[in-house]
Amino acid sequence: MNYLLLTIFLFSTYEVVAKPILPMIDVFQLNFIRFFLGGIILLVFTFLRGTLKITKKEFAELSFLGVLNVGIIMNLLQLSLAVPGAQASITALVFSSNPIFVYLFSVLLGREKIELKRLFVTLLALLGTILLFSPSLKNGVGWNLSLVLALGASILYGLFTLLARETSIRMSSIKMNGYTFLLGSLSIVPILALRGTPYFHVPKVILPQVAYLTIFVTGFAYYSYFLGLEELGASKGSLVFFCKPVIAGLLAFFFLQEKLTLPFLMGSVLIMGGIFSVFYRKGQGPLVRGR
Repeated sequence: MNYLLLTIFLFSTYEVVAKPILPMIDVFQLNFIRFFLGGIILLVFTFLRGTLKITKKEFAELSFLGVLNVGIIMNLLQLSLAVPGAQASITALVFSSNPIFVYLFSVLLGREKIELKRLFVTLLALLGTILLFSPSLKNGVGWNLSLVLALGASILYGLFTLLARETSIRMSSIKMNGYTFLLGSLSIVPILALRGTPYFHVPKVILPQVAYLTIFVTGFAYYSYFLGLEELGASKGSLVFFCKPVIAGLLAFFFLQEKLTLPFLMGSVLIMGGIFSVFYRKGQGPLVRGR
């Protein structure tokens, strides 16, 4: 559980840190730097542990996961932030709906059975996320290209979480993330070449933000995320994502001057209540297995 709490805090800072620097850096370039360097760092640690070798089958599997996450999902999410008028809090809200799709894919692929309690909790947390920014959604702020891109990223991330969690059981999370980051980042190289965008040159003024997104949000956060999923399972573990819009909304309020509303506070209560009921059974303490 501690791994997932650390993950969600770091993930919640992503939109708040990334949005202000997007006018100064290419969207695809930022993702390439984050995941290329993040992958190398994780593979160095993997090498030091003596577990760098993979089979041809694992290479193909990790390449697919890397392209799915880095080449497609993260670029969709980054592009959603780059749309004029996009709000960091709205993007965080939409992307945080991915536990719904984790659960849906888990059921459709036969990984888990339908459980009424989990379905109820998911719907409760979803209601909370809708309440968080209902005034903005009602006014049409989020219903644009930014929302569509973020929703696409959320759906695909649900599938990625389920598949990657199964892979992380067969190999260490640090090894899986190292390879998927590096292989996925290479899929962005042709895009940068066609756009004539430099691979690593960025304005010095945003180097601290890029370093933070690379080391903490990309490296530490993903590593702790899959460690948490190994303990709790894909659908239960990913439900913690419903905490992301609460934290991201607060950070956006303090650092980007985005407004907090009464629906935000009401939604936060519903989300926290839903998360608590998933991890704690009456008189039994925290849940520690996903299936």
